[in-house]
Amino acid sequence: MTPIKSIDFYGLKVSVFSIVSLEEYIKNCILKSHKIICYGYGLATIALMKECPEIFLYGQKSDVIVTDGRPFYILLKMLGFPLIDDLSIPNMVNLVLDLCDRNGFSVMLIGANTETNCKATENIKNRYINLKIYPGINGYFNEEDELKIVEQINYNSPDVILIGISSPKKEILANKWKEQCNAKVFIPCGGMIDVYAGVTKQTPNIIKKIGLASIYRIIQEPKRLLKRNLNIYIFSLFKFLPALIFSTVLLKKKNFNIPSFCKIS
Repeated sequence: MTPIKSIDFYGLKVSVFSIVSLEEYIKNCILKSHKIICYGYGLATIALMKECPEIFLYGQKSDVIVTDGRPFYILLKMLGFPLIDDLSIPNMVNLVLDLCDRNGFSVMLIGANTETNCKATENIKNRYINLKIYPGINGYFNEEDELKIVEQINYNSPDVILIGISSPKKEILANKWKEQCNAKVFIPCGGMIDVYAGVTKQTPNIIKKIGLASIYRIIQEPKRLLKRNLNIYIFSLFKFLPALIFSTVLLKKKNFNIPSFCKIS
């Protein structure tokens, strides 16, 4: 398989693609049993790297890395990086499920609680009538349970696995299961299982386009997201972005490195 082209954004690998070429790549990976991880970097991801270095260490091993959030995409474009299409992780999940529906591929959900997982599985089954969806597994399991989960995944051999678990666990599992499981496409997708279950709503595209997706999510889950996102905004606006712009734009230095900046070892 010819890999998706990528650029180096000061130490972060970011994929360059059109929607059409990405769909074709994922389809061919499934048809040819070529295993890939589809992941996403955003300003929020960068802010979490210091606390959870696994996000960088495992994220960099992914085969497709999208700009997960409009502000990050705009930042790269402003700095002259040659991105083509803008695709967040939620929209990538929608794209992949549409692809599975058109081609009769199979899907399995890992994450959320049992009730939410079952509801999401049922809703996907009703919405995408041509894809095959296997019973999912809730995300509240321990390391000692992973062997049985791998056995269940391999028994079903789904084409696509959506991992709706928090970071850094979802990044670690995606890389581990890529080696252990028969599935072809692994997508760490955060809260998308909640979205398909109807527990939360996906951000409307118009809100995404103006860069306010995080605000929309905070309104839906203030207790869980307000403090976390406030820390992300403070980091991005007062630490990361000023340092990046000062180094690369004002001083014209090319040695600014995001992993080093976040003190990842």
